[in-house]
Amino acid sequence: AGAAAGAVPTPTPPELGARAYLLLDVDTGAVLAERDADAPFEPASLTKIMTVYLAFRALGEGLIGADDEVLVSRRARAAIGSRMFIEAGSRVPVQDLLRGIIVQSGNDASIALAEHIAGSEEAFAEMMNLEAARLGLANSRFADSSGLGGPEHHMSARDVALVSAAMIREYPDDYRMFREREYTWNGITQPNRNRLLWRDETVDGIKTGYTEAAQYCLAASAARPNLDGMRLVAVVLGTPSARARVRETQALLRWGFRFFRTRAALVPGEPLERAKVWFADGAEVPVGAAAELRLTLPPMRRTTSPGRMPARAAGESGSTSVTATPPSTPNAAASSGSRSCPRTPKRPRSTPPCSISWSAMRRTMRAGMAKPMPMLPPERLRMAVLTPTSSPRRLTSAPPELPGLIEASVWMKFS
Repeated sequence: AGAAAGAVPTPTPPELGARAYLLLDVDTGAVLAERDADAPFEPASLTKIMTVYLAFRALGEGLIGADDEVLVSRRARAAIGSRMFIEAGSRVPVQDLLRGIIVQSGNDASIALAEHIAGSEEAFAEMMNLEAARLGLANSRFADSSGLGGPEHHMSARDVALVSAAMIREYPDDYRMFREREYTWNGITQPNRNRLLWRDETVDGIKTGYTEAAQYCLAASAARPNLDGMRLVAVVLGTPSARARVRETQALLRWGFRFFRTRAALVPGEPLERAKVWFADGAEVPVGAAAELRLTLPPMRRTTSPGRMPARAAGESGSTSVTATPPSTPNAAASSGSRSCPRTPKRPRSTPPCSISWSAMRRTMRAGMAKPMPMLPPERLRMAVLTPTSSPRRLTSAPPELPGLIEASVWMKFS
């Protein structure tokens, strides 16, 4: 009897004591778990994620400089709540204000930086709303830069995750500020309120929030080097205590890293098929992806059977493959046979032993193992002609002879 294998069974997400939550794969955009993720709530200091995102953009575009000295207004000095303790009339470098926002969660620093970028906090709030529309944050409305705006100021868990992921992808160097555990200004040292920085070494940001109306909120991101750098963002809104927000967020991250993997399905420069060129003298060109495509999938177990080769779908070339079942389908009973990979004399050199071959990936998708979740938009993936130097040239039209390369969750677009 052979040993059956497939997707590791995926349990339901943990039950969290929160008003809303969402777990997002940063690389693929796949939502792994959510509850009331589109409901608008007062975000408290999670607002500052958008404030910092706009500041990073202004730095990247050269509108402001990290060493620019910002004149602190009386309005900024009078901010209530968490503070950096900057003094009215003093001049504070932009890079220090950023740490005052990120590490110390200073409302005064947020107002001072907003005034420096836009001239007034009201104008900066308008910038925040315009940026929210550009990023597709459908359930966000900003009234200020710090999160004290009241009922008319709100974000959803999904929107918090989207702007967090955008910041991490677009400004990875600047994002490193979020991992700093403490910062000192005006002789006062304050610790980072994100306690996950101490509890989980893979967590490197991003922001906490609290008001009486919002309760305790946390957006956290973690990357696991041992999982090919897989990065998740977890957002938890409306928990009853500071300890609860840490506990619930950590449970969500652990569940995501345990039961999902981010895999490179298409690699730039790797030929997938050969296509005829219209009106050419019998010319064929290799066709592949112009950009990498990564998918979020449940981890897979390899299929082995003593003395037997893994079954192949009709028409597929020889390679070591993986047989998978949907996450909701229990695995068949496994025999006590060896789990080592069988020898495959006809295995192509480009396919390493026991790896997931391209044919297996297609079959896996057809079998429904890839859960229906948002993937990269089609315009992010272009088919390209691969020259001998692996330099992509776009096809001007789609040859009808080209077979469908990916079934199920992903499809390709010619441009």
